[in-house]
Amino acid sequence: MSQAQKRFGRFETVSVLGRGGMGTVYLAVDPVIGRQVAIKEIRTDDETDYGVERSELYARFEQEFRSAGTLSHPNIVTIYDVGETDDAYYIAMEYVDGESLSVHLQREPQPSFVRICHLGHQIAAGLDFAHRRNIVHRDVKPANILVTGDGRVKISDFGIAKVVSSELTQTGTVLGTPAYMSPEQARGRPVDGRADQFSFALILYRMLTGVLPFLGEQPAATIYSIIHDPAPPPSEHNPKLAPAVDRVLLRALEKDPAARYGSCRELMRALAAALRVAAPAVTPSADGVSRTVALPASTRPVAAAA
Repeated sequence: MSQAQKRFGRFETVSVLGRGGMGTVYLAVDPVIGRQVAIKEIRTDDETDYGVERSELYARFEQEFRSAGTLSHPNIVTIYDVGETDDAYYIAMEYVDGESLSVHLQREPQPSFVRICHLGHQIAAGLDFAHRRNIVHRDVKPANILVTGDGRVKISDFGIAKVVSSELTQTGTVLGTPAYMSPEQARGRPVDGRADQFSFALILYRMLTGVLPFLGEQPAATIYSIIHDPAPPPSEHNPKLAPAVDRVLLRALEKDPAARYGSCRELMRALAAALRVAAPAVTPSADGVSRTVALPASTRPVAAAA
């Protein structure tokens, strides 16, 4: 059986979708109902080196499916099942036919204001939904934002998410991607949804300017800059941006979490107003979740998964 033809419980793999820092993602089929799923495999054999003890790796994985599995929202990748093999844990999750925002930004570094707001409102809705349930993503970045062919956003990989009420992640442990990390996370301090808001603001900053405000030659230099350096006004990189846009993003990028917005959606409302982009249309649902009406996608979809 080839590497792309494996079995995880009842799930039969079809192909490899990608490989990340902690495992491989497969396209698979649930033969019981004929549904395509994405399988995220976290290998745990003795020869695999993740830079952490195996016990910590198990704990991270268990944290992922316990936290992400409680989330049911149109802008968050759904977890269907979890399981274990002889040398790995795996998560069966919603398969998203689209592309990551990081791929989109490689092709179109500065999307239109309308496109930025359309994506941003959806990202904010998914993050705020998790935050209301005391779940913090801790690794919000373009690679973890999936966009479907019709322009719908799905936030993926709550792999290092922290349930605020849990004591699993100890103070002093730094988890996340340096370029999109909040100052409090970089310092190893306790975090809440405002840390995700800081990371989200960095994504917005990049989409509006084509660059990141904090970026050193080495990860340590990037972390130092995030902790100590003020963010330059985005208009320094994009003169088309009004002073109101500077004020909005610089507030979301404050070092002190208390100085940021009360929610990601509050940030997006302020940004959309500064950009003079009309608020998105929403449709009510039976579960009380407002769903943003998707705009037509500007790019052809490419297979992607969480």
